[in-house]
Amino acid sequence: MEREAAQAMERLRMEQEVRLRELELRPSSGASGEPDGQVMGGRRQDDSLVGRTKTFGDAMRHVLPKMPSESAELPQFFKTVEKFFVMYEVPAMLRSNCSYRYLRHKPRLW
Repeated sequence: MEREAAQAMERLRMEQEVRLRELELRPSSGASGEPDGQVMGGRRQDDSLVGRTKTFGDAMRHVLPKMPSESAELPQFFKTVEKFFVMYEVPAMLRSNCSYRYLRHKPRLW
């Protein structure tokens, strides 16, 4: 009973963290008076591949888990990563670049 309660609390905590990250990633409604898409976090938004990769990579850094060392946990890891990419609407062409830093050394060489 106590274990189930702890799991439920952990699940709620993770859901709250995900919601918070979603709110941080969503563009503001223009309350700052700046034209949409011009300034982001005090910096000019870069629409190049490098700039978008950095933007999404920094956001994903806070939510994506590290790759497990046990091979039995790998399918769940990749399912979780894919769900976060869908949730945060990461473009397909940026997904591999954003997930690269979370892979362990050996898979990077494959």
